[in-house]
Amino acid sequence: MRTRIKLHFKKVIMRAHLCLDLPTYSNAANRPNIKGSRTWNVFHDLVRSTAVVSSLLSHIALILELARGERGGSFFSVICVAKPIYMYITKDDMWSNKFIAYATSPNFLRSRDLLSLAIEQKYKQEVLSGSLEGYIINEFDKAHTALKGTSDEFPAEAYRASRSPFVGICTSLLGDLPLMYYAVNAIMSPETLSISALAIHQQTVVSIHSAITRITQQGSSINKNLNHIKSLYDGLNVRNSIPDGTFSYPDCESPKKKGMAISVRDVSFRYPGSSDTRFALKNVSFDIPASSLVVIVGANGSGKSSLVNMLTRLHYPTSGTILVDGKPMNEYRSRDLRRAVALLTQDHVLFPVSVGENIAIGDPDCEDGPEKMEHIQAAARLGGAAEVIRKLDQGLEEMTEREETLCSSPFPLPPGPLKEIAERVERYTEFSGGEVQRLVASRTFMRISSGKVKLVVADEPTSAMDPEGEYELFEALRKVQDGITMIFITHRFGHLTKHADLILCLKDGELVESGTHCELIARDGEYSKLYNIQASAFTEVSSHL
Repeated sequence: MRTRIKLHFKKVIMRAHLCLDLPTYSNAANRPNIKGSRTWNVFHDLVRSTAVVSSLLSHIALILELARGERGGSFFSVICVAKPIYMYITKDDMWSNKFIAYATSPNFLRSRDLLSLAIEQKYKQEVLSGSLEGYIINEFDKAHTALKGTSDEFPAEAYRASRSPFVGICTSLLGDLPLMYYAVNAIMSPETLSISALAIHQQTVVSIHSAITRITQQGSSINKNLNHIKSLYDGLNVRNSIPDGTFSYPDCESPKKKGMAISVRDVSFRYPGSSDTRFALKNVSFDIPASSLVVIVGANGSGKSSLVNMLTRLHYPTSGTILVDGKPMNEYRSRDLRRAVALLTQDHVLFPVSVGENIAIGDPDCEDGPEKMEHIQAAARLGGAAEVIRKLDQGLEEMTEREETLCSSPFPLPPGPLKEIAERVERYTEFSGGEVQRLVASRTFMRISSGKVKLVVADEPTSAMDPEGEYELFEALRKVQDGITMIFITHRFGHLTKHADLILCLKDGELVESGTHCELIARDGEYSKLYNIQASAFTEVSSHL
């Protein structure tokens, strides 16, 4: 029966969701706030309540029968039912009323957003490549400290906690009143001892037995929760699969303006834990001189992004060696290497913070002040996001999508003030794919402006941009190179390849060609083939015009 009831209501809930159009569904206040399991709970609670009511009526009938004919029996009957009556009268359950609840504390919202930034998988790559761990923890501590003891309880818990303790005290006293009455009566008039005394004792025994039963039932739940807590702390001691070195990077002897020199020696790579036994990279070797501009090209699935993961230390080669400035990469501290690298990919996302902080977080060590604001604005111009920001109502203070705190009654809100508030709060600006890439690119320029970056890796960062936006971004990156080693990964053959000091052409995980644009065109190999395929498309269009 449980399965059938849940299945029935799951279909009803699905229909309720599917009948909404996108603008309506985007507003959390319009979505059905119920799950299939809750519908079964409602049915189960009704059955259980029926049993409880039947038991209550039986006990009341028994008390009345026992009290009949005894002195003070009527009064004793009244005080026996005083507690349940009082609890019913003073019942104040927020879920039985129409309501909305949402968070307004900036510090609470920020702490939730930072928690999301720390634990959600979609942010993991950028948090790791940007060495943002310390920044996130420090900012979370600031937000949590600023709360100054403000409760972060779920609305229902906060509501119960806000009620006067007088109700709970009275409830407890009324529960003990029959026993107190009997004790006083026994002292004052011992001859009145009767079967009512036995009934009270029996009731006490039953209550104790019930409490022991509940404790026993909760034992397994407590053990389960303790195991969860243990696994949480065990997780803090898990060893990373990528070995960490002991040398700092860059060392004190490294020239400040010199970029990162990279040597790849016979590197092969297969994604760990993957059911695919094929290698994403096979026996790849090449050298990238410091301060050079390198373009890596190849068809989809050729291993370009896998190579990026190796060079930025997000993954570790299955075999082979990668040298950085002549020393094996695994001998350096991973955190130091990542601080010296700026990674820009098409998969990067906006963080659940303001637009301004989304850019500023590129340089987490930059101190607040007018100079920081100048860096943010300069980075926005270089990343092509200045116009995007100008159109926002709150400019740099505009919030991107964040964790929702709004909750409401489990049944639809009728037209009125509550529904209007629910539709108005927690509405955030949505950005197009191109706008997201411009803002993320601005974050990268902010990182470059820190002066700590020695390698910039751009992996298809303009997939959602128009050709003009792509050209402007690549030109801006070239202009700020200033000795930094830059690696561009693309399957588009634009003007960038003609400026490259070195082009690496991959196919099926292998390096098939390397050289400059002119050299590779002259060889008439894989690079020339891919280049001519793209060029012919434009030539054919031009010939028809």
